[in-house]
Amino acid sequence: MVQSGGSVTIEDSELYARIPSPYLRGIIGSDFTLTRVDIHTVTDQLMLTDGDVLVQDSWLHDNVRFEKDPNQGGATTHDDNVQISKGDNIKLLRNTFSGSSSASLMVTQDQGAVSNLVLSGNHISDGGCAVNLAEKGYGTISPTTLTNNVFTRTQIHSGCAIIADQGTLNALTISGNTWSDGTAVKARPRS
Repeated sequence: MVQSGGSVTIEDSELYARIPSPYLRGIIGSDFTLTRVDIHTVTDQLMLTDGDVLVQDSWLHDNVRFEKDPNQGGATTHDDNVQISKGDNIKLLRNTFSGSSSASLMVTQDQGAVSNLVLSGNHISDGGCAVNLAEKGYGTISPTTLTNNVFTRTQIHSGCAIIADQGTLNALTISGNTWSDGTAVKARPRS
């Protein structure tokens, strides 16, 4: 696990837990750049606690899931490739996300607002819904740009590439997102 507290750059590296544990994530923090990094065998590859993050050309995959996770009160692990609790200026570019059971990208806004989020040119698989944008009392997640991402149809909720609260859904800049068969992806409103 890497915990960033200042500006950190990691390139051409592999990060993983040799002994899987419900207590291990790949990187927790903010103000970092990842380029060509392979992160696997942890519950969440990235947990963003604030902004100024660039992740590019990286592979986040093979999340670890526990049926009885002490962090979830004994329920099943809530695992994401990327979980964002707050932050501004977050760019996820040309990455491959797979192997999560909750979401590939989960914006929780648990600690504050998220803004200036860009998800572009990624290959995205798995999750309940692959991209889950939750406002949770902090309002619209804006501006948010989702462009030219390719999704596989491997979500737990069939066909759920992108789900968002209505305010965020109305504010999204979204174009060029497709399923791997070339058909257009449509974002869903949270019911």
